[in-house]
Amino acid sequence: EIDAEVQMQVLSAIPGIKEDDAKALIAKFGSLRAIAIAEESDLAKVRGIGGKKAKAVAQAFNASLLESQPSTNAKSSKTSSVR
Repeated sequence: EIDAEVQMQVLSAIPGIKEDDAKALIAKFGSLRAIAIAEESDLAKVRGIGGKKAKAVAQAFNASLLESQPSTNAKSSKTSSVR
């Protein structure tokens, strides 16, 4: 499990997310993993977060998830050139 201080640092690194926001998100969801997979609308319901911050959190986690997955572009371009 990720240390609480590290979780705070990760969330606080997201533009627009302050320490109090990070605390509120962790209190509500319990972990970075839960925050990462939460719906944007559920993030927005957390006190002090709202739509704009929820979108920033969702985008930050979506971007990091996309970067950690292998690209499928090479695969799709190979199959399309076979036709």
